[in-house]
Amino acid sequence: MTPSLLPPFVDWTTHFYPVCLGLKSGHYPPWTYALLSPLTSLPPHLGAVLLALLSILISIRYLGWRSLFFLTCAPVVISIGNGNIDTLLLAAFLLPLSGGLIIASCKPVVMIGWMVRKVTSRGLIHGVPLALLLTLSLILWGLWPLHTDTAIDHLVSKYNISLFPYLSPLGLVFLLSNSPLLWLLGGCFLSPYLAFYQLTPILGYWMRRAKVWQIGVVWVGSWVGAMVAWG
Repeated sequence: MTPSLLPPFVDWTTHFYPVCLGLKSGHYPPWTYALLSPLTSLPPHLGAVLLALLSILISIRYLGWRSLFFLTCAPVVISIGNGNIDTLLLAAFLLPLSGGLIIASCKPVVMIGWMVRKVTSRGLIHGVPLALLLTLSLILWGLWPLHTDTAIDHLVSKYNISLFPYLSPLGLVFLLSNSPLLWLLGGCFLSPYLAFYQLTPILGYWMRRAKVWQIGVVWVGSWVGAMVAWG
């Protein structure tokens, strides 16, 4: 049971933690859960606290003082409070590209456009470690993509804000641009499922480059959007 003073960490306790222990099937590649599995040696709420602290540290490392705004934006608060891993994806922007691609692939919902364009623009050689990891995973876990939990319930969930397929053509156009930010947005438009908090890595990437007044406007807008959606 999670202590009352802590956030519910519902995604950690009901999804990541049991999947890491092999108690249910997951949504993401098996290496996502393999990387998180050391946290399952702790009680669920302690593992979730460490996950949250790691998310905060990566945010500070990537954004510096801007992390004060980032970590208090609605999508980020929701993601960390739910015990999700969206904030960890900022590490993809800190690591060398080959390692960054592996981190991005842990939850590729909004990262897929960035991954594809980074590899095609910087050279296929950078994708070799991820390709080897995928091959190894198929050897160890079999045809796991066929057994991944992709319940249709997620697509019709009230939390799904995806505009797929209506903006999918725009997403493809964004992938043809030279802007990594547009590559990230393009991935959103190509995903059938998109939750509000999954915008976290895009928000972090943008904040590192944005002006202070722009950050302030988006900060306020994130909470207005959250209150409209769940008010």
